[in-house]
Amino acid sequence: MNEKISTLLLQKARGKVATPIIVRVSPEKYDEVYDALSVWPVKKIELFRMIALTLPNQFLKPLAEIEGVEKIYYDKPMYTPEFGYPYAEMEISGIPRPKLVDRFLAQRIGGRGITKKEWVPTSERREYIGAGKADELGLTGRGVKVAVVDTGAELWHPQLSYKAESQNVTKEMVDSSGHGDHCLTTVLGDRWQPIAGLECLGVAPGAQGLAVKVLSTPLGMGSTSNVLKGMEIAYNWGAKIISMSLGSEECESTEPNCVGCASCEAVNQLAD
Repeated sequence: MNEKISTLLLQKARGKVATPIIVRVSPEKYDEVYDALSVWPVKKIELFRMIALTLPNQFLKPLAEIEGVEKIYYDKPMYTPEFGYPYAEMEISGIPRPKLVDRFLAQRIGGRGITKKEWVPTSERREYIGAGKADELGLTGRGVKVAVVDTGAELWHPQLSYKAESQNVTKEMVDSSGHGDHCLTTVLGDRWQPIAGLECLGVAPGAQGLAVKVLSTPLGMGSTSNVLKGMEIAYNWGAKIISMSLGSEECESTEPNCVGCASCEAVNQLAD
């Protein structure tokens, strides 16, 4: 074990401010740095040569000077771009929303409440993108693995009927917001009529799906490191397509093409 790392991490940090971070390490030093940092609770994201942990601030500069440490990123909060169906319906029906939801709304959209959006069945949305042409050619997504990295999914959903798999990065198991269900069924949901006259059907109902839960209650929130871990799980599962309807307030990179942003660098690596 690197003696400098050992000395660093054995120090006491009582009463100090800590920051959630992601550390990128050179290939030849990855195992050594990971073993040393494991004296803290850490998240191993080996595919991208990254390690996530929360570290007292006074250790950040010494950590950056450790041999093999290439970059240190802030582990930013991540969340779904819209609030889940239950919270939107609360305002319409007059049911009070949780205070945390209202507080977050005030920060995200300047205090404006959620207004009910026009709801269009997925069968109609399929026509917007010309999915009917694929149907005519017999292209259903069969043989293609698609991973949806989001809030998870309820595999018993009528459009899924356990035809997809699931893996979990968070402590919460269920899809409490419904956002992941919405995304996964849009991809590969079977034909379903929830209400007479309305029909739902995914774009590629023959595809093989994986729901990776990286965001949790109450608002579909998580961390960059959770999302990176979810991407790793999806890649190792053999996904040909990884769908992520999520994000953060802004990219912290000031360099062109998002060089210096953990999320963008991971996406570029997967694309390559």
